[in-house]
Amino acid sequence: MSSSVSLRIAAACFFSMLAPIGVRAQAPAPIAVIINRNNPETGLAVEDLRHLYLGVRTAFPNRAPVLLLALPRISKRFYSTALQMSPDEVKRYWIGLVFSGDSAVPPKEIADVAELKRLVARHTGAVGFIPAGDADSTIRVVDIEGKRPDDPGYALR
Repeated sequence: MSSSVSLRIAAACFFSMLAPIGVRAQAPAPIAVIINRNNPETGLAVEDLRHLYLGVRTAFPNRAPVLLLALPRISKRFYSTALQMSPDEVKRYWIGLVFSGDSAVPPKEIADVAELKRLVARHTGAVGFIPAGDADSTIRVVDIEGKRPDDPGYALR
């Protein structure tokens, strides 16, 4: 057996050990939309998220002004799923709104999940999104289209 054939066989064996048999790519964790625990909002539709994150709706029914918060590490998935837009398209949209004199305030990017949850817990009108597994009792996870993040068919996966 030539040394090049032996080397190829050894390499194939090595790389086959790196890829465990039967391991499937996991689906991304669901994204939880979170609000202040005192906010009376009980659930949102995806269209409501569009209205909030595009500045169409700037207050909740209790008249609390909306404070939009975004977690950059999952913004791409959230904006793609909820708004059918990329983060760049969302930024350009908001730049246009600001330059047109609209009073709506664009989402504030918060890099840390714990800080985002603290802001939501402090502001009645705050709304943000985090990986569902990071939700806790300091904030409230909102149903989307009547479903919780762990429900089959949840919209924000």
